[in-house]
Amino acid sequence: MGAVDDKTIKVPLSDSLQNVKHDAFQMKKQLDELNIDEALNHAATMLQHLQKAYYTPKEYNELFLTVTNELRMVDVMLKDAFEKDAGMAGGEMYEKVQYNPSILPRLYLMVTVGTAMVKTQPELTKAVLDDLVEMSRGVQHPLRGIFLRNYLLQSMRQILPDTAPNQEDPREACVTDSVELLLKNFAEMNKLWVRMQHQGLQRDAPARTAERKEIRNLVGTNLVRISQLDNLTVETYCDKVLPEILTQIVNCRDPLAQTYLMESIIQVFPDEYHLDTMKPFLKAVGDLHTQVNVKNIVNALVDRLSNFATNNEGTLSGKDGDVFSVFSGALGEIIGGRNGLALENVLGMQIPLIQLALTCYKSEPDFINKILHTTAEMVATYLEKNNLTSIPSSSPASRETVALMKLPITVYAADGAPLRILELSNFGDAFGIMANETKKIVATFILEKIMEAEASIDLDHFDAALTVVKCLYNSDTDQPDSEDLDLAARFALLLDNSSPKDNFEMTIRLSEEFSNADTGVKSFLLPTIFARFCQIGRDCSSENPDISKEAFSKAHELVQTLADSELPLISIRLYLQGAASIQHCNFDGSVDLCYEFFTQAFVIYEEEICDSKEQVAALQQLTSTLLKVECFKEEEHASLRSQCVLAASRLLRKADQARAILWTSHVFWSSKVLSPDAKESSELRNEKKVVDQLKKASKTAEKCLEALLRQQLYIEILEKAHFYISDGLENADLQTLADSMSQKIKEKQAETQANADAEKLAAHFEELEIKMKGPSPQVESQGEESAVSDEVNQPEEEAPEESVENNEE
Repeated sequence: MGAVDDKTIKVPLSDSLQNVKHDAFQMKKQLDELNIDEALNHAATMLQHLQKAYYTPKEYNELFLTVTNELRMVDVMLKDAFEKDAGMAGGEMYEKVQYNPSILPRLYLMVTVGTAMVKTQPELTKAVLDDLVEMSRGVQHPLRGIFLRNYLLQSMRQILPDTAPNQEDPREACVTDSVELLLKNFAEMNKLWVRMQHQGLQRDAPARTAERKEIRNLVGTNLVRISQLDNLTVETYCDKVLPEILTQIVNCRDPLAQTYLMESIIQVFPDEYHLDTMKPFLKAVGDLHTQVNVKNIVNALVDRLSNFATNNEGTLSGKDGDVFSVFSGALGEIIGGRNGLALENVLGMQIPLIQLALTCYKSEPDFINKILHTTAEMVATYLEKNNLTSIPSSSPASRETVALMKLPITVYAADGAPLRILELSNFGDAFGIMANETKKIVATFILEKIMEAEASIDLDHFDAALTVVKCLYNSDTDQPDSEDLDLAARFALLLDNSSPKDNFEMTIRLSEEFSNADTGVKSFLLPTIFARFCQIGRDCSSENPDISKEAFSKAHELVQTLADSELPLISIRLYLQGAASIQHCNFDGSVDLCYEFFTQAFVIYEEEICDSKEQVAALQQLTSTLLKVECFKEEEHASLRSQCVLAASRLLRKADQARAILWTSHVFWSSKVLSPDAKESSELRNEKKVVDQLKKASKTAEKCLEALLRQQLYIEILEKAHFYISDGLENADLQTLADSMSQKIKEKQAETQANADAEKLAAHFEELEIKMKGPSPQVESQGEESAVSDEVNQPEEEAPEESVENNEE
């Protein structure tokens, strides 16, 4: 019959559906007239359309649904007839439909009549259903056979026996009979489904696989029906149901069928059943076709059990023991028994295992340690076998490793204890086998979680944390970027400061570690350590003066390391920061150490800095820091301010000299110097030196050849003179200088040709004149003072530019 059908000309689906409607109309007409025999004849004619095998599964399904929906009318009519006269109608009609010459309509009618008869004669259930399941073997065409058995499955859904076995009457239909029927039907449907793959040409195999996926739910419905049996016990499932299902799955050797059905088992049966059948199920997983992705199956089972454990708030165990031990052993056998299993799949199976341990055995770190150790061993074996030093960071295996490492970090961080990951003894082994780029991903993730939790790293966790951080700045394979270095530097801020001694010890060790990095890396990392030392020095100044003194000594050594690495601007900035910090301390020798910091800054300035812009920036930092430090007596302060003045006079460009002289004038006015008894400090207020500095700036400005630049410098000198006058410096020479500058500016404006720069200078001068004529508010005085006292940590690249638009620094 199948061969004849295959040769027939394909009838469009729309035509077949129209013919079905016509036959259904005739069938319903006979049913309305209570002529059941004729109605069945028309039903058989309608069912003939299902013998057309050239439709795709999607088209055939549409045709099947249309035909079977019409056939329901026969089922309803037969049930009414059998209820009126079951003895007369049921057996005769069931026998009569078997005389239909065409096997497919015959079997559909047998199912329809048989299931209707059983509804009124339940004692026949077992015999009739057995007969229908066996008779359905007569259709061996895969597509037609699967849909026929699906119709049988739908029809017997309401009549499947679901009672416990009757010990007094073993012949009575019970749940065991339903299990047998469903398993037989499942086995036959699976065979037909697998056979679809092997029909036709090899080049059409992908298309057949896609078609098979469209009807896979029809096969899986058998498993759903079994799971829905109320009286199915765990014992029956363990002893009967699962072994037969697994046998069918393993023996079919079809990757698509094995994958779908194994996942179906996980989804449709209760969690308690899985707990008692882990060993046989996982053993079957190891026996699956090599093309089956067993990782997804294992993941699905673990996810199911993990959710069960979460909802029941307890650890998992079945008759085979605790879940973790069973899974761990089974996965080892699966991996060992599947040659050629890709590394990413091997690692992927460790992920659900660690998820299981974190969900069900969170308080047992040995389980996590075991997984990390196993992971490290597997990767090490793979690398040795393939003559590699690390897994490429872009490979799937690397992504699986990162996912595995992130899992415990995420769980611990969610519990508010991100440092627990560092307590795992085998964490370092798993971390060490990764490529440096992969390490950076994990290290960044760990540090971010620690910062999110606002946790701090104590001495117990320091070594493990330092191992993680090293990859961010120390690598032989790649160059760290600014984000990596910034994160590594911020690591110093995470150190626990509750114990000054431990804090100091960790900072020293971190300083030694960072000092071994490349020169470019040091410039990022060591300033943070320097700031850490200074903070420790200030915090311990009162209660732990010895630690305070040693902390600043370490800070001094650290800056010297930077100076030796040819990083002069950073070194100067840090020396000055150190000096500003030490002035607040009172340990023995603090003033001398502060003076040493300043002296070393001047030494580096004189010996290492040659670029004029860098000299200007450094001198600005030196001057402004000296204004802030208040711990020096006159002798020390005089020496330092003399060096500032000398450095200003040695600048290469005259404009830079003039401006630097203006800055340094403040150290003679606003600086605070300790009294001889060191009890209080007072502002220097040396009027003569201030006036001398401004006069010197004026003479230096005269030597500038560029007219506009010289005019700009005159304005800046006039502004500075106005500031001092406003701040209480009453000196006739200063007023004379101011008048002279004002006159020279006006003369230069008259001589200068009009242009945009000249107009800006004129506007600037006009604003200045208005300020000079009006009151001198204290706010203005404070603004000038703030402008001179620039922040000590001003970036060295921000050197003041020479331009006619340049405002007072």
